[in-house]
Amino acid sequence: MMKNDYGKTILLVEDEAIIAIAGKKSLEKYGYNVIIANSGDRAIEIFKNDDRIDLVLMDIDLGSDIDGTETAVCLLKERIVPVVFLSSHTEPEVVARTEKITSYGYVVKNSGITVLDASIKMAFKLFDANKQIIASEEKQKAMISNISDVIGIIDSDGIIRYKSPNIARWFGWLPEDLVGNSGLLTVHPEETDRLKNEFYSIINNGNSPRIIEFRYKCKDGTYKLIELTAINLTDDPVINGVLLCYHDITERRLSEKKLSYLARLYATLSQINQVIIKAKEQDELFVKICQVAIDYGKFRMAWIGLIDDNDERIKPVARAGFEDGYLDRINITKGNQLTGQGPTGSALKEGRIIIAHDIETEPRMLPWRDEAISRGYHSSAAVPFNLNGKPAGTLNLYASESGFFTDEELKLLKEIGEDISFALDSIAMEKERKRLRDD
Repeated sequence: MMKNDYGKTILLVEDEAIIAIAGKKSLEKYGYNVIIANSGDRAIEIFKNDDRIDLVLMDIDLGSDIDGTETAVCLLKERIVPVVFLSSHTEPEVVARTEKITSYGYVVKNSGITVLDASIKMAFKLFDANKQIIASEEKQKAMISNISDVIGIIDSDGIIRYKSPNIARWFGWLPEDLVGNSGLLTVHPEETDRLKNEFYSIINNGNSPRIIEFRYKCKDGTYKLIELTAINLTDDPVINGVLLCYHDITERRLSEKKLSYLARLYATLSQINQVIIKAKEQDELFVKICQVAIDYGKFRMAWIGLIDDNDERIKPVARAGFEDGYLDRINITKGNQLTGQGPTGSALKEGRIIIAHDIETEPRMLPWRDEAISRGYHSSAAVPFNLNGKPAGTLNLYASESGFFTDEELKLLKEIGEDISFALDSIAMEKERKRLRDD
């Protein structure tokens, strides 16, 4: 059956007919639709078959039938509606018995229609508020279990008081692993002091949200880069602490870095092509290519070396960036000795780009490792180029970051090497044409 559009429908459960009819007429004057049930069993029957009922006014004493509290329990098993109890009893134990069932109101009989109407309206407001709370809680549970962000609460002493269950999926921890421990437990040791200072600042400087990036320790001992949003809610009686939202930005940062690296190499390639068009001399070409690598590629250092046919040494002929005497302190060859096994010598012998992804652990870099690391070189690429089809030298690039060069960067580096080879051939051909003209 459809609900009446003009008012709420009330089921009035009252075993005394005169009281029931009087109550019905009074409530109808206030705009309610009223259905009467003269017993608990009849109330249950009506309730099951009539979904218009918005509220139940329940007399506690229902004669020899089941009483009002038992009836209310049966109705609420069917579906949830607000139940307001009516009774002539004012004893605390009677009121307490009803509150164990539902807490939408208790009205003493003969209080008058004004009091009853106010109690009914309050019951509806409480019911609507409870529905919103329940819906919100269910929504929150669903969201927390599915979102990538982990929610936490840390008290003013820095102790973790809550971690959302989805932390297990993203970081391996169970909430009970962390609750009761210091919030610094999962902070990288190198960032502990910074996070401690950030926490004190949050506690002492109002409730403006603060966004912090740091390395978060997973249960397996690895670290992820986290963007933490923190807001001081120590004055909130529900939160009573700093509310934390942890967002894993590891992949985002890696993607941003990768795009940044590619953009730098594209810019380098573009500018080298401009240099090639304008350069008339080999020395000019090499100097400008090295400077482009620094200005546009943002490399730590770049140098170009040519093969010295007399002793197989790789002779530096141009350099740019933070070199700090590095090339004067090292010896690189293309032979089979140890000094010829590095990236530069190997690139010339093998005719391909050689990468040192992490100079600190790269075996090829052993003879030059300490000198390189002390100058902030953490990865390198040796890009070979030719002159008249034969190996002539290498462009050597050093990055401040380890793992800078990936497969996509290799394609661009190969193109740079080919462009340098083309430029050298063009310069050599132009010199030959000029010589022939002069002869």
